[in-house]
Amino acid sequence: IGEVEANGHFLYGGDPVIRVDEIIAGNADIYPGDYTYEVQTVYIRKAPGFDSPVTGSFTLAFEDEITPTIGVDASADDMKRALEILTTIHTVNVLHHMRSDQIAWVITFTHLD
Repeated sequence: IGEVEANGHFLYGGDPVIRVDEIIAGNADIYPGDYTYEVQTVYIRKAPGFDSPVTGSFTLAFEDEITPTIGVDASADDMKRALEILTTIHTVNVLHHMRSDQIAWVITFTHLD
């Protein structure tokens, strides 16, 4: 599947960078049920040496559709709702992880339209 694209123009504090990495490439075979779920992770990381927290918001795009604005404080459920609004995504599972220098959402695509 295509990769989620991130727009972090409205992120502030700590010189933040947003990126998306494909963790597991999804694939399907001709046999029913023989498939691998695609897993992608959205990371927001602040530069080393900055003490200020990252604030603001960002959007994600998938197959030419854009999510509503997502805050850096979004929970896993918030991210799930934002992604499932897109007509190109039917269902996802999301895990949320935070460290002092990084925020991450691990997205497992369970059904695409």
